[in-house]
Amino acid sequence: MSSDTYSSVGNNAVQAARETAQAARDTARSVSADVRDGVERVGHAVGTNGRDAKARLEVAVQDNPLLAIGIAAAAGYLFGMLRSR
Repeated sequence: MSSDTYSSVGNNAVQAARETAQAARDTARSVSADVRDGVERVGHAVGTNGRDAKARLEVAVQDNPLLAIGIAAAAGYLFGMLRSR
């Protein structure tokens, strides 16, 4: 093979490597954007679910205040028993 042929093969390999690297960068950007969007949706859903759970808990405590006090006392007692061990 002549040096021109080697040079041409080398240039083609370099160009192919550049194109592959660019495709990898484009794919990484796309995946990154998809992950970011997914994380934002999950964060929004968690916030919404947390607010809903808080509202349901407040209603349950208002509807059954003595039960809520009893559950809190039992939980405190159990927590104290576990801490003393």
